[in-house]
Amino acid sequence: MKKNCHFVDGVQRNALHPGTYEIPSEADKREIEPGDFVKICVSFTDPSMPRVGGEGFWMRVGAISDGTVTGMVTNFLIFTDQHGVSQNDTLTVELRHIP
Repeated sequence: MKKNCHFVDGVQRNALHPGTYEIPSEADKREIEPGDFVKICVSFTDPSMPRVGGEGFWMRVGAISDGTVTGMVTNFLIFTDQHGVSQNDTLTVELRHIP
């Protein structure tokens, strides 16, 4: 992922917009296991960046360890050239990044 981008913190976004930005409960997140699919969003740190605010995608979970989830991006992303994440990439994210 490019340095001007970051994974969206779902917990923080939910706190800011509880009526419109839903996230799974901590109990549900503890039930995630290899083979499950989780939604991840990437956003741009620099507001002068592209015409889009970010992009969401699905990741198939491969492993879970100490509050992190590692998996593979399973869908085609439209703005790969802007954020650097592409289909079949292996990523590691924290549980807070799962909206």
